Amino acid sequence: MIISHKHKFIFLKTCKTAGTSVEFALRSLCGPDDIIAPIGDEEGIKMGLPQQNYTSSPQFPSRDWLYWFRSRLMRKSAPKDFYNHIPGWRVRARVGEDVWNDYFKFCFERNPWDREVSFYFFRHGRSGYADNFADHLKLLKRKKLRNWEIYTDYDKPLVDFVGRYENLESDLKLALQKCGIDWTGELPRAKAKFRADKRPYRELYDDQSRELVARTYRREIEYFGYEF
Repeated sequence: MIISHKHKFIFLKTCKTAGTSVEFALRSLCGPDDIIAPIGDEEGIKMGLPQQNYTSSPQFPSRDWLYWFRSRLMRKSAPKDFYNHIPGWRVRARVGEDVWNDYFKFCFERNPWDREVSFYFFRHGRSGYADNFADHLKLLKRKKLRNWEIYTDYDKPLVDFVGRYENLESDLKLALQKCGIDWTGELPRAKAKFRADKRPYRELYDDQSRELVARTYRREIEYFGYEF
């Protein structure tokens, strides 16, 4: 997650949409006052500024403050105030309505059937693929990717632009153009090491698993018109 006061944009990082690669590219555009949330695994890639300015205090009273307070009680320490996959409503609560409404807000989404395969390899790559893809999907109700909840609030979009993973570089360039930035950089290949199996995602599905993903991610499939 990045908030650029320099260029007046907010990037919300969704899951398994090349968000880490996009963040590294955006870090090269940031200034010293911009907010760069920790990524977690820095991947050994050196592009732009490191994580910075990601601590602040949520306003009281608010549902964001309530989350912060509960987290502090449970963890006995305050959570990071801006973090990797922070939802948009929480960012809005922390930066305030004036900044939120004035800045250009964007994120990326991906075909959920393709995205779930990527998530499977990411989760199990380090453990030698102990579970097969069907076993992975059995946990889908508890382990679903909550991208929809990152860029919507009560099912209403919060962002100004949702780029497609399928058009990653061109859509990133388009988003930055809306911020007055003529981006000609390159995207690094972050987190690409987890997937050795390069088969098309459709080959990992049967009819039952295909329908399970369709039900689980119904909202984004309908909103963006994704097809298997």
